[in-house]
Amino acid sequence: MSQSKTSGPGGPVSHNVYFGGAVQSLGLETENGRATLGVMKKGAYAFTPSEPEKIIVISGTASLSVDAQNWRKYAPQEVILLKAGVKFDIECDTDFAYICYYG
Repeated sequence: MSQSKTSGPGGPVSHNVYFGGAVQSLGLETENGRATLGVMKKGAYAFTPSEPEKIIVISGTASLSVDAQNWRKYAPQEVILLKAGVKFDIECDTDFAYICYYG
């Protein structure tokens, strides 16, 4: 994972890069709190959030499992709620865009 920051008129924007660039996100402050706006290329990934996450799908479809057995498919405008410290697997059927709120 690499992280870089670039300065702009409103201050630095965090840029997170995972899985060799296949997953990337930009950090921002919103009226709903700290968030990231991200993209995932078609593929399979695993994450363990360090805090609760609320992910809203913007574009694309993906299947997600928190127990590696029961999978659920998510489409645009659907919400994914994840607990801190619980590993999840995600398989993106297409390129996938989302906004993730923390806490």
